[in-house]
Amino acid sequence: MAHKQPLSILDWLLEVDGIGEKTAQAILAEYGENTSQALIEDPHAVAKAIRGVSLSRANNAAKMMRKMLATSGEPARTDGRQDESQIRDSLSQFHQIDAIDNAPERPLDNDAVRTAMLERWGEIFAERRRAQEVFSRHKHELMERPNVRGTHVGFRRRRFGGDKAMISSDLECCIRVHVEFKLDPNDPRFIDPRIAQMLPKEIEGVPVDVVERSYVTFDPPNSSASAAIATGYENPIVGGIQIARDNNHQNAGTLGGIVFDGFRPVFITNFHVAGSEGEAIVQPADCQTPDGSSAIIGKVVRASVPSVDGQRQVDCSIIRPGPMNREFKRTIKNIGLPDQYLSTKLTWPDEHRTFAFKIGAVSGRTNGIVQSVNATVRLNGIDMDNQILVESVDDNPMLLPGDSGSLLLTEATDHSVFYVVGLVHAKTNDSGALVASHIDDVESTMGVKVSLAQ
Repeated sequence: MAHKQPLSILDWLLEVDGIGEKTAQAILAEYGENTSQALIEDPHAVAKAIRGVSLSRANNAAKMMRKMLATSGEPARTDGRQDESQIRDSLSQFHQIDAIDNAPERPLDNDAVRTAMLERWGEIFAERRRAQEVFSRHKHELMERPNVRGTHVGFRRRRFGGDKAMISSDLECCIRVHVEFKLDPNDPRFIDPRIAQMLPKEIEGVPVDVVERSYVTFDPPNSSASAAIATGYENPIVGGIQIARDNNHQNAGTLGGIVFDGFRPVFITNFHVAGSEGEAIVQPADCQTPDGSSAIIGKVVRASVPSVDGQRQVDCSIIRPGPMNREFKRTIKNIGLPDQYLSTKLTWPDEHRTFAFKIGAVSGRTNGIVQSVNATVRLNGIDMDNQILVESVDDNPMLLPGDSGSLLLTEATDHSVFYVVGLVHAKTNDSGALVASHIDDVESTMGVKVSLAQ
């Protein structure tokens, strides 16, 4: 009977989840017979030096090596080789050990994700920064593919026996690519060579996660408006109520709130709700006022629509209040928080950790958690960079038709103030997430300020 050759370090590397043969060969080429020592002593350096090795994978490799040595009772050879039986036994014992970082993957809910991120903050920070650098170099190349509708950096999701993909316990940073549809290789649409070109499994060593999802701007209110929260006459005028163009009452949306043009209070909403400069705006959309007076509350004085050249990235109109028999108040309807609000900017540490909400004229308050602060999405044939994605926390739609123009909000932990972080202008095709422009981008583009106190 032929003697079995002991497993090489290559064989061992291939046992580590996520390390393929190409990556394993790259590690061996870099470190040679010192590979096992390098992994144990400085996994961070290995992750930094080798494309395709995330810090979490390097750490898992180092931990597995220590476990194998501990269970086998044998010292490490400089070339990383052991008898096959020792490695197989070690792996078997290793996978039976409880409460270790390399335990089988499991789905995480929002609270578990937040906790796991805090426990692994340094590691995740390094992976997220690396993924963001690669994403920035390749996002427009990805968006050129005809089936792609959006992309951003996030955690990989997997299905664990249910219909909904969930973030996995390994918290693997990846480039998430949203496509309009996933195709079976036998689908006749594969005749189109542009569509048949498969997305890569990784880019510069960063994994790619493909998701079936696209983005749409909102339609006017439909029958769902019968249960609307704030579509009637309002006095005083506040954020979160229904408005429309005087020449198109069907194209109703939401007045986001009151901001400042210099020292003058003005109303803010979406361009696709209020339109261009000079448009008269009514409240409510059906123009029904108690005393029969005009429903016009102001006119658009400034507007911005996203442009193909990328110079304009916000969907926004500014309305100057006009002569009316109503007052206006700088708050948002039914918010249950102090009247005064400030602006702040979401950054990547808010992803998967910060809860945000909007108050729309039709659906009222809906709650979500920030998924991305730098997404690129395609809307009406135009790519919009640096967008916020907020996903529902309770499986209810984040927005309904007629909610366009809502402000995206967060609140202080002591509930003493709330913050404006974005202007909502679109949603995913399944209504499970909203899309918003960062409020500082809106402020700089439109020449307004959320608060005079800042």
